Amino acid sequence: MRFNPVIGIDPGSITGWAVVRGGLSPALKAYGQVELDYDTTATGVLRKVAKMAGNGRVIVAIEDQYLPRTYTNKSTVNLCHAAGRWEEAAAALGHTPTWVNPKSWQSAELGRLPKGKTKKASIQKVKGLYGCSVNEHIADAILIARWCAIAIVQGADALALK
Repeated sequence: MRFNPVIGIDPGSITGWAVVRGGLSPALKAYGQVELDYDTTATGVLRKVAKMAGNGRVIVAIEDQYLPRTYTNKSTVNLCHAAGRWEEAAAALGHTPTWVNPKSWQSAELGRLPKGKTKKASIQKVKGLYGCSVNEHIADAILIARWCAIAIVQGADALALK
């Protein structure tokens, strides 16, 4: 089965990832979460996505760092390592990663929300769109992939894709 997949990645010590088919109404194809193994996890997930796409072009959308004041130095370093590992794996497999501004995808997908309400809103939106119950890591990854899939079809690469 060939389709133009977008894999959305919400990096962290537990990373949510999701694959959608590109288009204005992106269909959810796969999702999951991983605890990052710096040797194989990101590469393994991206290889499976490329195979699912018939080894076609895969768009790898990684959420850029959003660092709340509550993060410690160690949390910040771990988050940067996780995001960098996905970027490295994408590049090693010949896919150009796209860095996604967290505020841009959140406002496009969820609207303006008070602080602390985005995780719950992400979970609810995914349940409404795709009928599946997921945790916050996967919900964010699904919406990152969905937002990028729509933006690409609309030719809206200026929608804060870094």
